Amino acid sequence: MGESGRLRRFAPGEFSNVVTQRRSPGLETYASASSRLDAKSADFALKMTQLKNIDGIVEASEGIGRSVRPTIIRGSHGLGQIIFVGLDLDQSPFTEWRDRGRLVARLMTGETDFSPRQAENVRSGRVSHLGFDDLAGQLRASLDQFEGVTLVVFSWVAVVIIVYGLLIGPADYFFLRFGLRRMEATWLTFPALVVLFGALTVMLAYSWKGRQLRINQVDIVDIDAKTSTVRGAYFAHLYSPRTQLLQLELQPAESDLANEQSVQMRLSWQGLPGKGLGGMNTGMAPLVDVSYGIRSDRAASGQGKTSLEGLPIQVWSSKSLSARWTAKTDHAFASDLVRENNGQVSGGVENPLDIPLSECYLLYGRSAYPLDQLAPHARKIIRQGARPLNLELKMTRRQITTDHRELSTRWNIADLDVPRILEIMMFHEAAGGQRYTKISHRYERALDLSYQLQAGRAILLGRAEKPATQLLQDGRPMSNAAMRNWCYYRIVLPVGAAPPRQATPPPRL
Repeated sequence: MGESGRLRRFAPGEFSNVVTQRRSPGLETYASASSRLDAKSADFALKMTQLKNIDGIVEASEGIGRSVRPTIIRGSHGLGQIIFVGLDLDQSPFTEWRDRGRLVARLMTGETDFSPRQAENVRSGRVSHLGFDDLAGQLRASLDQFEGVTLVVFSWVAVVIIVYGLLIGPADYFFLRFGLRRMEATWLTFPALVVLFGALTVMLAYSWKGRQLRINQVDIVDIDAKTSTVRGAYFAHLYSPRTQLLQLELQPAESDLANEQSVQMRLSWQGLPGKGLGGMNTGMAPLVDVSYGIRSDRAASGQGKTSLEGLPIQVWSSKSLSARWTAKTDHAFASDLVRENNGQVSGGVENPLDIPLSECYLLYGRSAYPLDQLAPHARKIIRQGARPLNLELKMTRRQITTDHRELSTRWNIADLDVPRILEIMMFHEAAGGQRYTKISHRYERALDLSYQLQAGRAILLGRAEKPATQLLQDGRPMSNAAMRNWCYYRIVLPVGAAPPRQATPPPRL
């Protein structure tokens, strides 16, 4: 790598030197290896790059005390993360090491045995019944619940069929036989009953299913204060009262947050992970064999967008969409947060947006500082000695019982509370990860910013009333649609070191 290397700016520290490492117990422990790395080498020696002034979390190291040598460092870069490995994994003895796959899996996923079999092991019977084994599937299930749309259960249909059979059969017979005493009138009563009952069924169907296009929409907007980078994630479920072909396009809402010329928007359908009904791993043929197009346009200014053309949607059914977008912002971010000696944070935090934020928290390390509401450009001070909430306790809803025991609220995979699901998806590892949820978080893993907290950054979290994006149909906003939206902003802020305390001079005698 070196000081002149092309990847130097991504390194979580400064290049120091290259040393020879002759033992690797730290690396083997990190990978949960079942065999030693030096098992096939009598003269074991590894060339290892060393960094100084490390800005990140040391996940693996060799040696103890002052002779410790960091091997694996996880740091942040913008809204992403950098995993620095001071060894060449493509060279011997790694190429002959049977546990190299476990090491790579741990580096990439944080797990030592990332495989479909592992996902199956954590699935319970209830997960199989619900049809998903990932938090992305639970979010899809929650967004598929629409206000004003009643799910018709089979028992209702059975009752309607039984009533219909009784009316056109025994009821019609006894009415004609003992009421009118004219059996030939069935030529009038029978078709009248069919027409009336058919009209009643249609009326009930529209009453239950509705006649209006509906949208459930989620926006998660991440902003890196250091690089002025904006990243957005969009999820939506559309409910249509009729069969139609949709021409859809997504764009940022009217806001000066994102520089319009720098917006890159990618819109697509969202698949259901897993082997449940309609899942991507079922291999089932689609119910509607109608092709649609995805058009990607790039303007001369560099702005890019994606549109869906001829996307089919059936009557009284829903369609799942997702999008990713990036942009640059011209906003200035004022933050003078500093890390105290006790591991907490103090200083001022400001809402840099032109919109108010509610349900605000400043997250740092394992702490959560409640801020309540922040008006546009409002500023709040976190004073030294402030007592924050424990982030994991807050995320898991852990409570202290009367006998001084800590009990966490179990994660309910059948829960359809959208804000609660998003809370766990946005900070999955901070809540305990898969140990807590018992289902995986692989498909939307990029939403988890827990690593930013681990790397010493602070995150201002808040919810906005208005959505950050708007969906266009045929080039026009879908103003006639009934919409529910959940919009969250996360602003990643740098935290400086606290100034050293000045020694108090001894009293003069």
